[in-house]
Amino acid sequence: MHSTRAGPLWLGEPRIAELVREALHYRDGKVYRLDAFCIMPNHVHIVFAPLLSEAQAREMAIEAWLEKRASFETGQARSSVAHEGNEADGDSTAQTI
Repeated sequence: MHSTRAGPLWLGEPRIAELVREALHYRDGKVYRLDAFCIMPNHVHIVFAPLLSEAQAREMAIEAWLEKRASFETGQARSSVAHEGNEADGDSTAQTI
């Protein structure tokens, strides 16, 4: 059995669980058919069937990968700029840009 004491329990907070529920229903009928779900305090169980063709699914996966890659690179650039700025000041703590 899963222990609800393991890991973060953010999903046990009603407002967080509601955000997850809304996110699951958002693409229901568009991208997948949502058959069932259960939001537990530390994880979610989801039963669904994809509604996309293979080509559509592949295109979505590529777009998602590109978005994640761009987000990662932006974060790396910001971190690098923040680090360089701190070295110039003699301060070793990170700054948010």
